[in-house]
Amino acid sequence: MQLLSRQLRKVALAILASAMCFEVASGQNCPLPGILALIRGDFPDKPALVAMYNRYLASDGSTNPACDIGVSFPSRSALSWVNQLQGIEPPGGKQTSYFSIADIQSNIATDRSLGVEWIYYDLEGGLSPDSEVSDPINSINQAATIVHNAGLKFAFTVVNVGRHPRDIVPHVVANAKAYNPQGQSFIQQGCSVYASEVGQVMILAKQHNPSLRLWAQLSLLRGTVETNEQCLTQLIDYLAQRGYLLDAVTVFYGLDSNHVALLDQFYQWYTQRYRSSRTGALFRIERATGNVCAGCVRS
Repeated sequence: MQLLSRQLRKVALAILASAMCFEVASGQNCPLPGILALIRGDFPDKPALVAMYNRYLASDGSTNPACDIGVSFPSRSALSWVNQLQGIEPPGGKQTSYFSIADIQSNIATDRSLGVEWIYYDLEGGLSPDSEVSDPINSINQAATIVHNAGLKFAFTVVNVGRHPRDIVPHVVANAKAYNPQGQSFIQQGCSVYASEVGQVMILAKQHNPSLRLWAQLSLLRGTVETNEQCLTQLIDYLAQRGYLLDAVTVFYGLDSNHVALLDQFYQWYTQRYRSSRTGALFRIERATGNVCAGCVRS
């Protein structure tokens, strides 16, 4: 029995050597990395976009309920299309996104009544009110309080506010369920820069809130599909080498119907590398042999 266990473990490790290892710890980490299925309200071919996402949200006939979330951007502009996504996190794996506290306040009751579970505060210079950008710590905590009081989950980003996220994140992540540093501009500086800059602030956030979900954002407007794949791989490796895990990924795209094919190419690669049934089966072998996330340092 011990020999069989060692053999199973050896096979699993050999095949998983080039892929990230994931663990389930008190329900906080995802069994497999998720997809944040972003649907832009003004995208010209939303039926094709939804069909593309559905191929991967329920790939291999299974779902990944701990991690997959449908995202309407901005606000509820695409919520009717998010409702057509399959395999998203039950009971309400739907998210709406807002640039201001006022918009959160005026929409949150309706969002909740429509089954939205996540509210995403997108605090960005040039998009959010100047009064909120100038005081990001207070703004994020105020938004989080509104969301929590409504019984919903709070996620956020903070970008281009005149201060580095490392000076802000430690003071706000305790009130969040998920954090997305964005950082797509670093893609154009090279994947090693992207992985380091995004990875560092992710780790800082996780150190201040161990149960926090870490979400990565890539962009077709900043690089080719192949470049985005490379940058994600380097980010996942950067985190894994330091004992941390990525919970979900989204890819931003332009208002061009041709981008559906590019997203399809990326998510096919992502699913095969990190979400396939074989990866999941091998992961379960690792759990059975008592060697979950071999080579990773526990966070």
